[in-house]
Amino acid sequence: MVNSLYNRSQGDFTRGTFRVKGDTIDINLPYVDFGYRITFFGDDIEEIETIDIKSGKRISKVENAAIFPANLYIAPKDRMQEIIYEIQDEAAAQVEYFKTTGKYIEAQRLKERTDYDLEMIRELGYCNGIENYSRFFDRRHPGTRPYCLLDYFPKDYLMMIDESHQTIPQVSGMYGGDRSRKLVLVDYGFRLPSALDNRPQNFHEFESLVNQVVFVSATPDDYEMEKTGGVLVEQVVRPTGLLDPPIEIRPSVNQIDDLLEEIDKRIKKGDRVLVTTLTKRMAEEMDKYLARINIKSKYIHSEVDTLERIEILRQLRLGDIDVFGRGKPAEGRVGSARSVLGSHSGCR
Repeated sequence: MVNSLYNRSQGDFTRGTFRVKGDTIDINLPYVDFGYRITFFGDDIEEIETIDIKSGKRISKVENAAIFPANLYIAPKDRMQEIIYEIQDEAAAQVEYFKTTGKYIEAQRLKERTDYDLEMIRELGYCNGIENYSRFFDRRHPGTRPYCLLDYFPKDYLMMIDESHQTIPQVSGMYGGDRSRKLVLVDYGFRLPSALDNRPQNFHEFESLVNQVVFVSATPDDYEMEKTGGVLVEQVVRPTGLLDPPIEIRPSVNQIDDLLEEIDKRIKKGDRVLVTTLTKRMAEEMDKYLARINIKSKYIHSEVDTLERIEILRQLRLGDIDVFGRGKPAEGRVGSARSVLGSHSGCR
């Protein structure tokens, strides 16, 4: 357990620790919400149980258990010294570079940081920020991409990218953002240049790992349309099971009188009315107008405080409000006037 970077504990039974009581070993795994209790009879395992960490009670009995190292970055003992030599070589070269360019503070900072990390690795097998040395532990060449979850999928896997018009640019931008941040750390001696290889994939590497892909988006971008050759499948889903309400598009002529007539019909039946306007100002003006003709109404838009919104919705539920105005609906959001009813000023 110690070689797998678990800490022996007699006090707090935190993640990544184990405790020994006689012939019983309790292990708190760092990657799941349960632990293992292993009971020995001499040198033989007699029983393996899964246990609740907080109470210590048995959950179930198992025939075998896979216990992974407590830290992602762990190297075999026979390779550890070789890895340490490689880190020392890069550190020495970078310190020398800083000195030749007159960056003596950066040289001292990098040497102290690297020496401390290497001492921790020698004594404990890991250090804070050990992921910045992942290229050495993974035995990768400089500049090569790190391993990721996609490496474990079969060759014929299907990838579904939800909200692809947002997700694809994020995948593309992660590499640039990470590199920009780490270049500063490297330039000022906080990290070795090899830390740049602990990074997200760039977009070309991501594309090389994609086999079959379905882009799911209400507003596909040029990239998706180019990749699919313009072929798209429209998906209409109402997950609530509710039927589509009937929608009438009426002219904007006499729209206020028409609105008041509809409000009067619903109030007589004990219903409430939701009026969606195109701007916040229109919602406020509508509320003032309805108040002058003794119709109980309130409005909500982005400038209304959260606590006040809760109170308004409570009044609507209790029936203290008959008409509820909503100003400036979000573009493209389900339920907004523009996306459901269109953008004509007379639509309700």
